[in-house]
Amino acid sequence: MRAPLPMSAAAATAASSVPAARAGDVFYPSSDGKPMAENMWGAKAILNADSDLIAARPDALVAANILLYPEKGNNKKSLAPDVLVAFGIGTHN
Repeated sequence: MRAPLPMSAAAATAASSVPAARAGDVFYPSSDGKPMAENMWGAKAILNADSDLIAARPDALVAANILLYPEKGNNKKSLAPDVLVAFGIGTHN
């Protein structure tokens, strides 16, 4: 078993498969490194809310623990709601 790469080496490896950034481009990480839930009760509540909303509202996009950047160009401000619901747009499967 190999030891995990240090963060800087892992980021460099991932970046090598991404096209070169233009001047002014902002890198948006795909993970905030935080767990979805602090305990099993919280995880079950999130998953149940997700599945209940999907069953009740097929016209809604329901996502759990999805990382969002609310300000274009600002990769320092992010949020990852436990459950996000956007009505009227469907699941886009």
